[in-house]
Amino acid sequence: MANQSLLDNQLHIIGETKFKEFSVINNFWTKQHDFIKEWNEVYNTMNKVLRKETDLIEATFYNNSVGFVPEDGEVIISALSYINNSTQMFASHVSELFSGVLDSLDMKFKEIEKEFKSAGYSQKSKQGDIVNEKIITLYHSLSTTTSLTITKMFTDMLDNYYKYFGMGITFIEESDKFKRMKETINKRITDEKLKSQPQTVTYANVPISAILKEENRTTRDLPRVIENIHMCLMKNGLNTKGIFRESTATANVIQEIYMRMSVTNFLELPPDVTAAVYKKFLRELPNHIFNQSQTMELAERMTTIQNTGESSIELMKNAVDQLPEELKTLFIHLLRLCYKIAQNEKINSMGSKNLSVCLTPSVFSISEGENGQYALPSLLNLLTNYINHFNELFPRYADPINQQKVPRISMVGGRTPQRSTASTETNKSIPQQTHGNSNKPHQEVLSQNTSPSISIKKPIPQHPKVDVEQHKTSSPVIVQRKASSTSLLPTQKKTTLTRQTINPRIMKKSTTETNDDGSELQEILSKRRKAMDY
Repeated sequence: MANQSLLDNQLHIIGETKFKEFSVINNFWTKQHDFIKEWNEVYNTMNKVLRKETDLIEATFYNNSVGFVPEDGEVIISALSYINNSTQMFASHVSELFSGVLDSLDMKFKEIEKEFKSAGYSQKSKQGDIVNEKIITLYHSLSTTTSLTITKMFTDMLDNYYKYFGMGITFIEESDKFKRMKETINKRITDEKLKSQPQTVTYANVPISAILKEENRTTRDLPRVIENIHMCLMKNGLNTKGIFRESTATANVIQEIYMRMSVTNFLELPPDVTAAVYKKFLRELPNHIFNQSQTMELAERMTTIQNTGESSIELMKNAVDQLPEELKTLFIHLLRLCYKIAQNEKINSMGSKNLSVCLTPSVFSISEGENGQYALPSLLNLLTNYINHFNELFPRYADPINQQKVPRISMVGGRTPQRSTASTETNKSIPQQTHGNSNKPHQEVLSQNTSPSISIKKPIPQHPKVDVEQHKTSSPVIVQRKASSTSLLPTQKKTTLTRQTINPRIMKKSTTETNDDGSELQEILSKRRKAMDY
C-alpha cells in the first residue's frame, strides 16, 4: 500500500507539472493565432497606405507641379510599387505558413486538452486525478512537435524575408535610373550645402554698404551673392545670345528669384535669367551707382565733349574716383563683365552699345521727363566708352592676355620697331631718324647675304659711309644712331645696331647694283616715309 500511495503521489505531481507546462505551450500557440491575425491586418493597412502614396506621387510628379522632377517621380513610383508588391507577397506567404502550422497543431492541442480535462485538470482546477499513460505520451509528442515547429516556422519566415527583400536589393542594384537619381541628389546636396546653409542676408532694396556690413566684407569686396553671379556669368554667360537684353523667365519668376537672392544657387539657373536678376538688383538699389546729381553733371559734360570733339577719358576717370568705395568696386567689376561679353559680340550679339542700352537705366539715376530724355543719349555714349576703354581706364583689373601691346617709344620720339622674322612681317615699315638740324633721313641698310661678310648699301651721298665690318652677322640689320648723335660726322666712333627684318621686296637687287647717286635708296626711303605717315 505504501508503494502504491507513493506512486499515486508521483503521478499526481507529474500530472500537475505537465498540465502547467501544457498550459504555457497552449497559451503561446494561442497567441500565435492573434499574431498572424494582426500581421494580416497591418500588412493590409500598409498596402493601402503605399497605394495611396503612390497615387499621390504619380499625380504630383506627372502633372509637373513646382518643386518636383518628373524623372525622379518615375523612379520613386516604380520603387514604391515594387515595395508594395514584394511586402504584400511576403506577408501573404508568412500568413499561409503560420496558418498551416497552427491548424495542424490545433488538433493535437485539442486531443491532449480533452485527456487532461477527463482526468480532472482544467485552468480552474489544476489538481486532477492520476494521469494516465496516454496523457504522458500525448504531451511528450506535443512538446517535441512544438519545439521543432516553432524553429521551422520562423526559419521559413526568414527565408521568405530574404527571398523577397533580396529581390529588392537586386532591383536597386540593377536600376540605372535609381543610380542616376541618387548621384544627382547627392551632387545637389553637396552643391547647395544643405547641411550648412549660410546665414541669409537681405538683398532686395538694400544699399551695397549695408549688405557688405552684414556679411563682414570690406568696401573693396563684392557682396557674396553678386560675386557668385559674376562667377556664373563669366563661366556660362559670355557666349549667351542677347545676355542682359533677353530672358527666358517671366517677370514674376525674376521677381521671385530677386526676393531670395541670398539662398539661390545661380549655377542651376540659365545665364540669361541670372543676368536679368542681376540687372533688376542694380535697378532696385536705393541709390544707383551714379546718383542723380552725378548723372546730370556727367550728361552735360559728355554733351559738351561730344560737341567739341575732346577726349572723355579724364572725365570718365574722375567720375569713377568720386564714387563711394563700395560702388566703385561694383561698377568696375560690372564693366569688366561687360567688356568680356562685348569681346564675344559675334557670338552673343551684345556689343558695348547694346549692353549700354540695357544697363544705363540701372547704372545712372535718370530723371523722368524731358531732362532725362535729353541726357539719355550722352549717358549711353558714356557707358559705351567705359566698356570700350576698360583696359585703359582700369589696367589693374584687365586680363593680361587682353591688354594691347603699347609700342616702345625711342628717346628721339619715334617708335622703336619690334624684333620679328621675314616670314611674319614682310611689310613692316623701316623707321627713320633725323640727324641734327638736317631734316633729311639717314639709314644704312645691310643686305641679306649668305656670306660671312656684310655688304653695305650706299647711303645718301651727302653723308659719309660708315664702316660696320666689325659687326658681322648673317641676319639683316638696320644701323641706327643713338639719340645723342646729331649727325654722322667723321669723328664719331660709336654706332648702335638694331636688328630688324628687311622687306624682301626691297632686297631684289644686291647692294652692289645700287646706282652711284643713291637714287634707289632714296626712292625706298620715300616709300617708307609715306607708309609711316599713312
